Amino acid sequence: MEIVNIEILQDFARKNSGLRNISDSWISIVKDSNWGRRQDVFDSFPRVDYNFRHKAYIFNLGGNFRLIARISFSAGYVSVLDILNHDDYMKWSNRG
Repeated sequence: MEIVNIEILQDFARKNSGLRNISDSWISIVKDSNWGRRQDVFDSFPRVDYNFRHKAYIFNLGGNFRLIARISFSAGYVSVLDILNHDDYMKWSNRG
């Protein structure tokens, strides 16, 4: 899969060096994947959530951070939207 807006994740890794391995691992798994359906994402990341309201996948990066992404299975890309701490994620997930 191609990762769009990878800069968001790279900036996060620079600012949170303790989570660099996790972000590098996430990038590696996604780039090596060829997801064709939602279940493929869950197979790669068993603890991923899907937010139906925002049509976004929520990946737990550890350290209380959530990566928010949209996936286009037909186009073969994952678009990183944001990385939020848990409190900011809860505010984001509850807005309409």
